[in-house]
Amino acid sequence: MGWESANGYMLLKVGGRNVYQHREVWERHNGSIPSGCYIHHRDGNRKNNELANLELVTPAAHRQMHNAVALRRTLTCVDCGAETTRIIQDARPPVCLKCQSKRAEARRKEPRVCRCCGKSFVSRRGWFCSQRCVNLAGRWRGQSLQLDSSA
Repeated sequence: MGWESANGYMLLKVGGRNVYQHREVWERHNGSIPSGCYIHHRDGNRKNNELANLELVTPAAHRQMHNAVALRRTLTCVDCGAETTRIIQDARPPVCLKCQSKRAEARRKEPRVCRCCGKSFVSRRGWFCSQRCVNLAGRWRGQSLQLDSSA
């Protein structure tokens, strides 16, 4: 007996490793799956792993099947009011790509503590507040940093 994975597919333990149940069912009845091909659930139910519900498809055919199912709509961005076309798959409010980038940028700017001098700073990345601290850290690599406050 198997269990459900986080992405909704059923898993089995076979030979000490976890495998997707739909792939195992297909391989038991039809042999190995060619490299790059997918096993598609005809009814869209990831838990229905009956052989009659499974089919072998190419990546292009698989994309086409799933794009036909997705709902592509033109909606109004909740941040700026611009028209945006999105595939609606969940209940998230529609946001255009420009506003989505702005939201991601805002999330990245969290306060950090410099690993060299201990000063708090805001940055998208990196662990030092200034080029001086980067240089000092490079000089003292491998040793604990104890900087002179008069420097």
